[in-house]
Amino acid sequence: MCIFKVMRGRKVFFLFTLSVIIFVLTGVAVTWYSQSILKEDRKIIAVTEVYSALDKIRLNLRSMIIAHNYYMLSSEKGYLLDYTNARDSLHSNLIQFRNTEYEQFISSTSIDSIENLITIEIALMDESIASNNQNTGFGLNVTVGTNVYHLLEEIRLLVEGHSGTLESVQNYYKSRIEKDVFYISIIMTVGFFIGLLFILYTFYRLLTEIRARKQSEKAILKYSEELKKLNWTKDVFFSIIAHDLRGPMTSLLNIFEILDYAVQKKDFSKLKEYVQALEVSVQRTYSLLQNLLEWSQLQTGKLEVVPEFFNITEIIKENIDLYYDAARQKNISFYHERSDCMVYADKNMINTVLRNLINNAIKFTDKGSIRIISESQVDGVIIKVCDTGIGLSESDREKLFKIEEDTRYIGSPKGKGSGLGLILCKNFIELNNGRIWAESKPGKGSTFCFTIPSESSI
Repeated sequence: MCIFKVMRGRKVFFLFTLSVIIFVLTGVAVTWYSQSILKEDRKIIAVTEVYSALDKIRLNLRSMIIAHNYYMLSSEKGYLLDYTNARDSLHSNLIQFRNTEYEQFISSTSIDSIENLITIEIALMDESIASNNQNTGFGLNVTVGTNVYHLLEEIRLLVEGHSGTLESVQNYYKSRIEKDVFYISIIMTVGFFIGLLFILYTFYRLLTEIRARKQSEKAILKYSEELKKLNWTKDVFFSIIAHDLRGPMTSLLNIFEILDYAVQKKDFSKLKEYVQALEVSVQRTYSLLQNLLEWSQLQTGKLEVVPEFFNITEIIKENIDLYYDAARQKNISFYHERSDCMVYADKNMINTVLRNLINNAIKFTDKGSIRIISESQVDGVIIKVCDTGIGLSESDREKLFKIEEDTRYIGSPKGKGSGLGLILCKNFIELNNGRIWAESKPGKGSTFCFTIPSESSI
């Protein structure tokens, strides 16, 4: 079906039609020349039949003369019988000759002339045999014999002349057949060669158009996937705005109401606790808004990678200081295994990655510690963010970093988030020629690792 659909194109259809016409014309030309060969072959057969019949007449006359002469010399009855048989056979061969298609090659007047001479020849030989039987005289026999040989010479010349004519006619038709065969060979070779070229070129065009259609289908499929991805992105964006952003804002409003009530009642016993809760809520809201801003810039292509050399320890220390109070409120201790490593990457992007990983570690750890490790390797620097939180199952771990998976509800209800942070981390790390992955088991914490190029690996 695909081939016939492609053949609807004007050029391909024209080429295919042209190749079919060439094959048809070649077949017609070959058929025409084949019919001509058959006609010429039938002519050759007719010439052969006429030539054979004329030769039989010549041989019969020769046999009659020989039998006649022997009988005249010996007067033996056996020779007379041979003469009679040869004469009867000559009459029979004359009838057969008349049944051939001699009119195509020899005029009826010429054949009548030969038959008249043969009739006179037979009459003279019969007369000489009769005079010999009656002993009417030697002179008559000599006269008859002279006339017999004279007529025989005339008949021989006529027969040989017609035989030569028949032979030349036969050679003419043979040469015609050879020419026709040559023409057929040329027509078949040229016709089929040109037709085959058109067929091959047609199939080449078909394959080219099929490949083009397949590429178009792939492009359409890719475009469809991109649209699907964009549509999912839009849904996630609105979901975050409608749900995840509304939640922190509601918490902020509730805290402000409690603070307002406490101020009115002049109850400052829990003011510090309320302020701390306000700080955590504002920090999370700010982190979410910052992720949304950077993610939207990334999706619209407005975020460019600007790599530079910097010490990764400085970025780690800044993020530990940023989240120190939030971790202390949950009795979480920070440990940084320092190793001064110069890396080559976009500083703001790596800062966002660390901020999200540390924020997630605090979010999913109720009590314990968070260790941040930076190590130099041959092909770059590896950074690990290890926590003692709830951990992840294998099925949940496989959903991480996948935009098509909904990861907002992985983990405990307290720790549910937008699921956007890890997607952003993956994009930023890959833009900086690194990779990111997670190692975790339920109840045994999680370790998020990522690599980036170092100064020595560039």
